[in-house]
Amino acid sequence: MGLLDDVVKGVGEVTKQVGEGISKIQNKTQEAVQSMGIENQVRALEAKKSVALTNLGKLVYDKYEKGDEVGEDVLKRKVGEIVEIEREIDIAKTELTAVKQANDPDIAQSQKAENRAGYARTPGFCCPHCQAPANQEKLFCAFCGGELKSQKSEPTPPPPENSSDSSGSAS
Repeated sequence: MGLLDDVVKGVGEVTKQVGEGISKIQNKTQEAVQSMGIENQVRALEAKKSVALTNLGKLVYDKYEKGDEVGEDVLKRKVGEIVEIEREIDIAKTELTAVKQANDPDIAQSQKAENRAGYARTPGFCCPHCQAPANQEKLFCAFCGGELKSQKSEPTPPPPENSSDSSGSAS
């Protein structure tokens, strides 16, 4: 019976390995499908941004070359739309990075935990204490615990209005 027990044990090991392999394949397939969906979303947003930039350029051209009446408020609104599209692209790219890192064995567990918790770094912003990429909206660095508040950009106050304009001159 020793031979039969060895065969059964061997089959059990092979079955376990096959199951683990199938699980890895399923995870990679799910990651690929999610990645492709997000990449398509980024491409669609970039196309939308390109159209918005083209429209903005046409408005500026028409204003200066053809003398069309295009108000600054219209131009500012169009620029705001483009900025919002860029923000959406950044969010999608951050999500794509998180999906790709979720099953990457070379990514640190702390990074995976950040991704699961929804922690997003602000592009180009680093902790002043440890120089790790950080989120500008957070008060403290996720890596070293250092204070980030002092590095936040404070809103600039509006320029003072000219007091001679509002001091009783009739319009």
